[in-house]
Order: sequence, then structure tokens, then C-alpha cells
Amino acid sequence: MLDTLKKFSTMAISDHKETWVANDHHCEAAKILYVDQADYNTQHIFFDDQAHEDEDCIVDVRDFIT
Repeated sequence: MLDTLKKFSTMAISDHKETWVANDHHCEAAKILYVDQADYNTQHIFFDDQAHEDEDCIVDVRDFIT
């Protein structure tokens, strides 16, 4: 994944909503958004109608480094 981003600087990954639903909408089965918390020059934007701050959020934000 990192090699692709170095070459193209963007990437699109299709989700599998059925997996998220089958896992009771838990965030660990959601779409992953990797964020480098030390990178203050990048603005991360995620559009989805199920993105919110609850346990059943469709976005699983993770630190890219850890």
C-alpha cells in the first residue's frame, strides 16, 4: 500500500458493507482511514453518511505509524 501511495499519492479502496453489517456495525469491521498523527501538513477528509463518533461508526481511524 505504501509503495502505491508513493507512486500515485492517492488510493481508493472499496468497502464491503455486508461485513460491517454482519459484525453489528462495529468500527473494527469498518472502512480504515490511516492517519499519520505526526504529519501536520496533510488534511484527511472522509465522506460517508455513517461517519460519526460512536462505536458503530463506519470509519475506523488508525495511526499509520503504529
